[in-house]
Amino acid sequence: MRSLDDLVDREDPALPLLLDWCRAEGANANLILPPDPAARDAHLVRLQVSTRSMLGSLVHETGGLVVGGGLLRLLGSGRPDEARSLVDWNEEAGAFRSGDSGGFLLIADDVVGGFFAVNGGAFGPARLGEVHYLPPDGLDWDTLGLGHTAFVQWCLAGDLDDIYDDDRLLPEPSASYPGFDEALSFYPFLWSREGREGSPSRRVVPVAELWHLKRGLAGGSPAG
Repeated sequence: MRSLDDLVDREDPALPLLLDWCRAEGANANLILPPDPAARDAHLVRLQVSTRSMLGSLVHETGGLVVGGGLLRLLGSGRPDEARSLVDWNEEAGAFRSGDSGGFLLIADDVVGGFFAVNGGAFGPARLGEVHYLPPDGLDWDTLGLGHTAFVQWCLAGDLDDIYDDDRLLPEPSASYPGFDEALSFYPFLWSREGREGSPSRRVVPVAELWHLKRGLAGGSPAG
């Protein structure tokens, strides 16, 4: 196992690139949460990824990244009582257990009930390292054809309307988005015929509640 000193890259960290993307003209609205000083070192060691990687820099140098006014939430070291951490969330969600970081890694989610995960083998050996998406209106994981770094760049510079083009799902322009650890749950479920064709009601729920519901139903999802 590599030590913290081995994992903190002081010569070529990914943080400057992340900041460039966040500050670029035309970037999607974003907010970098400050890292949790009590957790970030241990979480980096737990993941065994260097801060030279975008994933390592997000975990060690940020508490998380909020994009699109709260539409997307990219996980970092977390903030007590404000934002869950990538490591704790993956432990709670069953993505990995102590001593096992393989399979898949949840890296982000959206406020309307979609989840993003990096394939560590759970989605098959052909697309290792690619980000897969479980959409709010479906129960099948699909690859985005992007690695983690390219996914972060898309979140900050891409056209979010490519995915979020259903006005029924998004909060009213005057409404605030649910918190970092919450999501919108719809009924009838969006993956049902009634949910697709009608105007489902929605309520704010803990994101963990929605994850466990969808994971139990999703096809092609990682094994529990």
